[in-house]
Amino acid sequence: MKRLNNIDLLKFICAVLVVFLHMGTPYQQYILPLTRCAVPCFLIISGYFIFNADDAKFQARLKKNIRKIFRVLVWSTLLFAVVKFMFAFKQHDFSFLSLKALVKFVVLNENPFGFHLWYIGAYLYTLLIVLFLERRGWLKCLYWAAPILLMTDLCFGKYSLVLWNMEIPFICVRNFLCVGIPYFAVGMFIKKWRGTLLGIRYLPLLTFGGGNFVFVNIVVRERAACGVRSERHERPLCKFNLSGRLTVSFLPVCKASRTERLI
Repeated sequence: MKRLNNIDLLKFICAVLVVFLHMGTPYQQYILPLTRCAVPCFLIISGYFIFNADDAKFQARLKKNIRKIFRVLVWSTLLFAVVKFMFAFKQHDFSFLSLKALVKFVVLNENPFGFHLWYIGAYLYTLLIVLFLERRGWLKCLYWAAPILLMTDLCFGKYSLVLWNMEIPFICVRNFLCVGIPYFAVGMFIKKWRGTLLGIRYLPLLTFGGGNFVFVNIVVRERAACGVRSERHERPLCKFNLSGRLTVSFLPVCKASRTERLI
C-alpha cells in the first residue's frame, strides 16, 4: 500500500498532541480537547491499516505488530524502571512495588514505572484479543461490543460525576477494554466498509455535524461536572471555545482525493 500523505500528517499532529498532553505549556488547558483525541485516533489508524479481508494476511499483520509492540513494552518499561529505582533509592520510597500495583499493571495496563506507558500495554492486549477472535471466527463480536465499551467509558469515565455523583478511578476505563478495543474496532470497521462509507451522500456535511456534536458534548459534560462542584483533571475543557469547535468541525472535510479520504 502506498503512503498516504494525509494520514502521515494526521499521525504527526497526533504525536505532537501527545507531547502537549504530557508536558506543561502556557495554553495547555485550552488545547486539552484536541490532545485527548490523539490516542483514540492512533488506535483507529492502526485498526484501519492492520485489518485485511484476507484472514491469513490479517493474522500475519497482527502477529508482526504483536512482536513489535511487545519489544517496545519491554524496553520502555525497563528504561523507566531504571529511572524509577534511582529516585526510589534516593528518596527511600519503594511504595510502587506492591501487589496492588502489579494487578493494576496486568489487568488495567497501569504501568507502575510510568503512567503514560499504559497505551503500549493496552495496544498489546488489543492486538492479542483481536488475533484470538480472528482465529476463532468471532471477529464480528468485536463490532457489536465496541459501542457498549464506548458507552461504558462515557458512563463510568467521562460522565461519572454527572451520573453517579462520584469520580471513578480513570484507570478503570483508560485501558485496553474501554479504549484500545473499541477504537481499534472502529478503524477495522472503516476499512471493511470504506467503499460504502465514502459513497454516503453529503458525507462532508455529516462529518461537520459530527464534529459539532462532539464539541457540544464535551462542553455540556464539563459544565455539568462544574455544576456538581467537583474538581476533575479534565475540567479546563469547558474553557475551550470557538477555535476548538471550528478545528474539530472542519478537519474531516479537508479536501482529499477519493482514494485517500479514509476517515
